[in-house]
Amino acid sequence: MNGEVTPNRVTTQYWFEYGKTTSLGNISAFSSAGDGTARVPVSVSLANLESGTTYYFRLNAQNQYGTVNGTILNFKTDGPAPSTTQSAPSVVTKNATAVTGSTAKLNATVSPNNLSTIYWFEYSTDSLLGALVVKTTNQVTLAEMRDPSNVWADVSSLAGNTTYYFRVVAENSRGVVRGEKLTFKTN
Repeated sequence: MNGEVTPNRVTTQYWFEYGKTTSLGNISAFSSAGDGTARVPVSVSLANLESGTTYYFRLNAQNQYGTVNGTILNFKTDGPAPSTTQSAPSVVTKNATAVTGSTAKLNATVSPNNLSTIYWFEYSTDSLLGALVVKTTNQVTLAEMRDPSNVWADVSSLAGNTTYYFRVVAENSRGVVRGEKLTFKTN
């Protein structure tokens, strides 16, 4: 990162702020620009930046009369963008099996996407799965893994000859995801 500082005959220090957003968030070490009258070229080198990423930065200077913040500029590092190996879970609701007059097995696949993830099923006779009438199964924790897992939950005390709506729900530190809503009908 490069810039220029004019100390205007007062001992002046400078530093850079930088980050992946215009909120910046990181700072370089403070350095002296001296106390001269001429523009002083200043620079700071950064290491360990992510490839294919835009960074924002600005130069700041300060002396006994105050602080001046430069204009926020940006640059993009070379190379491909980093892959996101951790994300919200991925889910697929699958057909219910072992349906009787009062029980069913709800099925799905859940991909934790490398984060500890909990999952559960929502089910109801209400097609909207509204909060007042929806029932949920117990929450189950999946370990931090990339590959999808086949998951299920047994539900009981269902009304006979009734259509039920259900879907899988999964949550990790990156978000909550609800699967597609499917139906089954008890005997």
